[in-house]
Amino acid sequence: MNIDKDKKCIFLSWEIHTRSRSISRELGVPIFEVVHDNFFLIRYYRSIIETFRILKKEKPNIVIFQNPSIVLAVFILVYSRFSKLDLVMDAHNAAIFPLEGKFWLLNKLCSVLISKVKLTIITNQFLIESIKDRGGRPFVLEDPIPKLDVSKGVKTSKGKVKKLVFVCSWAKDEPYMEVMEAFKSLSDKDVMLFVTGRPPEYVFNKPIPNNVKLTGFLSEQDYIDLLAGSNLIIDLTNRPDCLVCGGYEAAAVGTPCIISNNLCSSDTFSKGYVYSENDSGGLKDSILYAIDKEDALKSDIEWFRGDYEVRYHKKIEALKDVIYHL
Repeated sequence: MNIDKDKKCIFLSWEIHTRSRSISRELGVPIFEVVHDNFFLIRYYRSIIETFRILKKEKPNIVIFQNPSIVLAVFILVYSRFSKLDLVMDAHNAAIFPLEGKFWLLNKLCSVLISKVKLTIITNQFLIESIKDRGGRPFVLEDPIPKLDVSKGVKTSKGKVKKLVFVCSWAKDEPYMEVMEAFKSLSDKDVMLFVTGRPPEYVFNKPIPNNVKLTGFLSEQDYIDLLAGSNLIIDLTNRPDCLVCGGYEAAAVGTPCIISNNLCSSDTFSKGYVYSENDSGGLKDSILYAIDKEDALKSDIEWFRGDYEVRYHKKIEALKDVIYHL
């Protein structure tokens, strides 16, 4: 069911992202994922052409789009100048503070985008003032709990060795070396860490603890099954106003999760989560605590998922109403 029977709404994204898919599903609008794996100039050219064709074919009245990509955002904004489009931007943190906010030109461009779209969806309340200060209209919508299809027969590890997964994209805001150091100090414990994502080359020149395995790129199904078969998930960020995807994925598969100790995370994630400092000592303590309390945390995160979904449904209905009245 679309947001308005008299207006056509679509969701556009230039990457495959769980948040975008989940929001489009909850809103009841079709999502178009334009994904090309080429040299960046060729990728942008092909993506712009395909996006243009989608817009001409679908003829939407409302376009919700994911930012990043900032190139997609600029293209949609320019396109809307020549058509009657209401724009809603789902702004991830990188859309508000591009490259950690270090480049004036990108910051200015993002401010223009925020001021020109009808609505900017943000992931948490701590970003509200950043949107208002740039002349935008914010709407807080955390990620939905994603629908993850676990393969038949995959269950939480019951062996002596505890299986932990560190959800990692090897980005600058992730304290992955601190995690490595924490597991080095846990070498005498029955724990094994699986680190997802493609690590940068320099990581292979550093000593990797024996109880750490770098998985490299995983297929979507292998990734889901890895999470579902683990005893504990870890997802961390040094950004104070960032909610990590792994926190939601943990709730989806019912696996307890360690997240960074910041106000943003503690305001969103409650039972079933352990808040940790991002230094190796703090991480070690949090890991040992979570392993000791695994059964209780597993029960708690199941409760959290049910409670969160009830509250989230109310927010989706409120967002539908805001978009309907743009």
